[in-house]
Amino acid sequence: VDADGKTIVKLRGYDYEFIPEEDRMAFEDVCDVRAFASAVIDKCTVDPRLGDYEGEIFRMKHPDTLISFNASEGDDGGVDYEAELEAWNGCDILHDEGGAAYESINVAGIGDVPQVGGIRDPWRELEEIQCKWTPGARYNHAGVYFNDKLFVLGGRDGPDSYRQDTWYRDDRLPKTTITKAPQDLTPEHIFKVSSDKDGCQHEYRMWDRTENLEVRRWNRFTRKINVVWLDYWLKGGPGEGYYTFYARSVDPAGNVDPTFKLFYTKNMHHWHFKNSDPVDLIVGCVMGFLFLLFLGYMERRRRRRKAAMKRYAIKRMRRKFKAAQAGKHDGGPDWRDVAVHDGGMGG
Repeated sequence: VDADGKTIVKLRGYDYEFIPEEDRMAFEDVCDVRAFASAVIDKCTVDPRLGDYEGEIFRMKHPDTLISFNASEGDDGGVDYEAELEAWNGCDILHDEGGAAYESINVAGIGDVPQVGGIRDPWRELEEIQCKWTPGARYNHAGVYFNDKLFVLGGRDGPDSYRQDTWYRDDRLPKTTITKAPQDLTPEHIFKVSSDKDGCQHEYRMWDRTENLEVRRWNRFTRKINVVWLDYWLKGGPGEGYYTFYARSVDPAGNVDPTFKLFYTKNMHHWHFKNSDPVDLIVGCVMGFLFLLFLGYMERRRRRRKAAMKRYAIKRMRRKFKAAQAGKHDGGPDWRDVAVHDGGMGG
């Protein structure tokens, strides 16, 4: 992390012209390693200001000053691109005034060095690392043995530097137990865990054994976790399959479960998850079927009524025809005139 840019460039395989090719180093992923080391330092560095209460900063215990880590900031507040190039650490991707990345950086004594194509985010490694903090070298401090723990209070780490903190050693690793888990071939989705130590936070991770794929990274929770997001019908999740649920506890000292076990102090669980019944889809299909039945019934009823009207009209016309024929023989009106005056053949 503290290596200068020229050292990083040499580790990448670029060196002075008089250095033979076989004597040059070829640490191609040195920037990925450097990013990982920097991330570990950022994760594990103890910042005493995190313990300040709101408003304490106005007592000037920690002056409210902004610290800029950008070495390329000019006097006018803008970006000094020349200084940025000179302060290049060999890994950071630099951009010109237009925002385009430089193809190469001219390093004094070495020449043009191409920039790295990209730096991998070390989030996977950081999830598996738990920090271990120590009080550091100090003197004139106090110590007390209380509740089976040794406490270190205050002290000095320099002539004019005082430590206003308290430390105690906790070397016992927590043990996590899954107290409730879903059964095989069920849509159950509730997990409950407990730890043998107080003040622990719990984390869980989900692994798909069928696809051999991590479907959920380490996530923190308190006591109960709901994995309903697996359900395909309810949440659009990955759906039915064989999964492994891992649980671990993190105590205030940063200790975690050392191993995962399926029995006794069980902190991992294998099970076959089954999607819940698609109730909405079933209800929708049933309602749609009933609606189609209703439409069919109404259409059948309409056609029956229409057929009945036709039969009634035919019978009525027959009666009129008979009456007209009878009247004709008796000197009555012609049946054709009756049909015309009656509004046509339809009655």
